[in-house]
Amino acid sequence: MGVGIALSTNALLKKPNPNKWDIFKKIFVRSVKMFIIGIMLNSRFGVKLVDLRIMGVMQRIGICYFVTASIELVFFREFKESAADDEERRKSWKYYLNDIIAPWRQWLAMSALLLIWFLVVFLVDVPDCGRGYFGPGGLDGYGKYAKCIGGATGYIDELILGRSHLYSRPTPAKIYKTAEPFDPEGIMGSISSILLTFLGVQAGRILFFYDKRQYLHIVKWLAWSVVCLILFFALTQADMTNGWIPANKNLWTPTFTLLTASSAFLLLALFYFLIDVKSIWTGNPFIYPGMNSIIIYCSHSLFKYVLPCQWLVANTHAAQFYMALWGMIYWILISIYLFHKKIFYNL
Repeated sequence: MGVGIALSTNALLKKPNPNKWDIFKKIFVRSVKMFIIGIMLNSRFGVKLVDLRIMGVMQRIGICYFVTASIELVFFREFKESAADDEERRKSWKYYLNDIIAPWRQWLAMSALLLIWFLVVFLVDVPDCGRGYFGPGGLDGYGKYAKCIGGATGYIDELILGRSHLYSRPTPAKIYKTAEPFDPEGIMGSISSILLTFLGVQAGRILFFYDKRQYLHIVKWLAWSVVCLILFFALTQADMTNGWIPANKNLWTPTFTLLTASSAFLLLALFYFLIDVKSIWTGNPFIYPGMNSIIIYCSHSLFKYVLPCQWLVANTHAAQFYMALWGMIYWILISIYLFHKKIFYNL
């Protein structure tokens, strides 16, 4: 999504007399549509409005898209590379950092959001929890944090969204017997998710900041992968569970974001090399789900327990793996069918 934001914003603002207000309205409407679709999916099993879960995957995607696209729109500065860029300029170290230097306003805005996350998580004194707690509550710490799950992350969600509107079956409950609700797609975790989207925008900037220099694209993405990995090890102290900031998907901590971003930069460089540089692979058949991602995601959410999408199999790693593999193949086949029928939907 982040790469798409960078490319689309660049394309829209390079048009003659672009109207930023009109573009912002489109961003806002699209974000609201994603949020509403997510709310609707949360109600698919039937629910009372007083117990309706507010957040979810689509809602988080909508939030990340809105914040990141708005930042990019407001602070966007066009960068042009042309034949006039002579060899002397390309020998300057600043040329190779233009994708960071030029969007310094965007980086400042993102840093402000991350600062909010750190201040809340480490300074807010959460009842029955204290400061800087990242654990699952329940039996953790021999029951010391029985009523605390997720520390400040869970506390802020409960204050703003309300206890009855949180996810009532959090994954830690199975092991730690946590009785408290917790939303893995909550408000605080959305800030770190915005960081991941923003790093995707950074990957996209590299494409048009260094247009036609394919190997430089790859080098830059690999460099970002290494930087994210170094920051990940520094913040976790090379300990994913007991370091300064654990890598936790339920909390969506910044370290989890950095690890995810590192692998994403690496995979982007690899696929770019295979598909765009060497033309070894076309990207098939995975390009088809991308053409109808909203339809595929919503359909999977609605019909994932229905034949032929899925059926009950033995509770073993092998059986579950082949069931998941079939699910992927099934939805790829559906997306290919939609493509040939010329059925497309986007927001």
